[in-house]
Amino acid sequence: MKAITILSIVATTLWMSPQGFSQERQHEVDSLIVLFKSAGRNWNILADQFIAIGEPSVLPLISVLQDSTQTQWTRRIAAMTLNDIHSPTYIEPALKLLMDRSETRELRNHVTNGLKGHDLSHVSDELWKIFQEEENVFFRLNIAGILNTSDPFLAYQAYDELYLTSEGYCKQQALKNMVRLRPQESADLYISALQADDWMTANLAMDSLVATNHFTPGRIIRLYHRAGTPEIVRWRIIHVMGQRPEKNFLNLHLEALSDPDWLVHNEAALALSRMPHDQVLHEMRYLKQSGDNNLVRRAGWVIGQFVEESSQEFALMQPFDGYPMLEDVEEIKEVLRDKCVDTITFRKGEIIADVGAGNGYLEAMLSFFHDDLTFYIQDIDSAVCNPNSIREVVDFYQEVNGRPFTNRFIAVNGTDTDTNLPDQVFDKILMLWTYQYLKNPREFITGLRQKLKNDGLFYVINPDQDYEYGKLLTIEYGWNMATVDREISDIINCGFELVGIARNYDNDELPYIMVFKKK
Repeated sequence: MKAITILSIVATTLWMSPQGFSQERQHEVDSLIVLFKSAGRNWNILADQFIAIGEPSVLPLISVLQDSTQTQWTRRIAAMTLNDIHSPTYIEPALKLLMDRSETRELRNHVTNGLKGHDLSHVSDELWKIFQEEENVFFRLNIAGILNTSDPFLAYQAYDELYLTSEGYCKQQALKNMVRLRPQESADLYISALQADDWMTANLAMDSLVATNHFTPGRIIRLYHRAGTPEIVRWRIIHVMGQRPEKNFLNLHLEALSDPDWLVHNEAALALSRMPHDQVLHEMRYLKQSGDNNLVRRAGWVIGQFVEESSQEFALMQPFDGYPMLEDVEEIKEVLRDKCVDTITFRKGEIIADVGAGNGYLEAMLSFFHDDLTFYIQDIDSAVCNPNSIREVVDFYQEVNGRPFTNRFIAVNGTDTDTNLPDQVFDKILMLWTYQYLKNPREFITGLRQKLKNDGLFYVINPDQDYEYGKLLTIEYGWNMATVDREISDIINCGFELVGIARNYDNDELPYIMVFKKK
C-alpha cells in the first residue's frame, strides 16, 4: 500500500509539472511581449529570450506581426525573431503576409527568411509571380531562395535572371545557387562568370575554378588565347592557373610573363615564383639573356624570389601588432584617424594606389564610408599582398558592414625600384608609414611620379625618424630612414612640389601629413 501511494504521488507530480511549467512560461512570454511592443534598438535582447523559449513564443509573436496597429518597426522585429525560431507554425501566417500586396515591401521581404527551407511547392506559381512583379533585387533574391526547396526548376530560372540583370552581391549569390542546382554545368557557369564586369562575381568564379575537382584546363587556356579577351580576364585566368594544385602550367606562365599588359605579366611572375625552383630557374636565366629590358627585369624579379632572403626583414616591414580585424565601427574610425587617412578627401570614381599597403585593411575600412572607388593595393611582400589575402580582408569587413562594398580592389606586387603600377592612371597615391622602407627613394619616387595623372596628388604620411635608430636599420637592411626634411627634399627633387603639410599631435608618433603634386 505504501509503495502504491508513493507511485501515485510521483505520477501526480509528473502530470502537474508540465501544467505548472506551461503557465509560468506563458506568463513569461506575455511579459516579454509587452516589452517587445515598445522595444527600441536593443530589441535583440528580448528576441534572444524568445528564441530560447522557442515554440511557446511563436503564436504571441505572430499576433504582433499580424497587428496592423503596431508600428512597422515592431512588426519588422517580430518577423525577424520568428525567422530565427523557424517554426512550422509560422509558415502559413508568413505566406499570407508575403502574398498581401497591401503590406509594405520591406515587411513582406522580412518574412521570406522564415520560409526558406520549407517545402512550399503548393504555392510555387504564386511565388514565381511575386518574383516577376518585384523590382527590388534583394527581395527577388529572397524569393528565389524560397523556390530552392519548392520548385528547383523555377528557382534556377529566377537565379539565371538575377545573374543576368544584377550586380555585386546578388549576382554572386545567383551564381552560387545556379551551380548548386546544376553542378554538372559548373564549368560553363564559372568560365562565363570569369568574364563578368562585376568583380565580386568574377572573384567567386576564380576561387571556384582554383578549388574545383572538375577542371578542364584546355577551355580556360583557349579563352586566354582568344583574340579580344580583355586584360582583366587574362589576369584572372593566369591567377587561376597559378593557384591550381597541379601548378604545371609552366608554358602558359612563361608566355604571360611576356604579355604587354602589366596585370597579366605581374600575376605570371607571382605564379612562376611559387613553382618548384628546378622547373623555373633555367627558363628565367634564359630569359635574362633575351635583350628585352622589360622581360629581363621580370625574370630577375622571379629569380630574386628563389634567393634566400631574410624573413626577419619582411616581418619588420609588417605592423608589429599584425593587421587589425575589427568588428566595431568606432574602432575602425579610430584606426583611420590614427593613420591620418581621415584627413584625405575621396571622391566617387577616383582611382587610388596605396604603396606599401600590406593586405589592404585600410582600404577595406575606408569602404565603410566611401563608394565607387578603385583601390590598387601595392606592396613588395606577396605573402600578404595578394588577391586571396585582400579578398579575405574585404569579405570580413563587408560582413561587419552588413552590405557589399561598391569599391574595387586590385593587388599589385612591386620591387625595391618599381611599384609595377600603370602609368598616368591615379588621382591619388598614398604612402603611409612606408617611406622609410625605400632603399633608393629618389629612383622609386621618380618612377612613382609617372603613375599620377597630371592633376593627381601624392600623400606621404610618416613620423620623423630617430637619426641613430635610422642609421642602424640602414646598415642592417638598407632602408633609408630619412628625416622628414630629407623626405621633402628628395620628393621635390623628383619633380614634385609640396602643396600642404600638417602634423597630427593626437598620435604618439606625431606623424607629418605631406601632400605633393607634379611640378
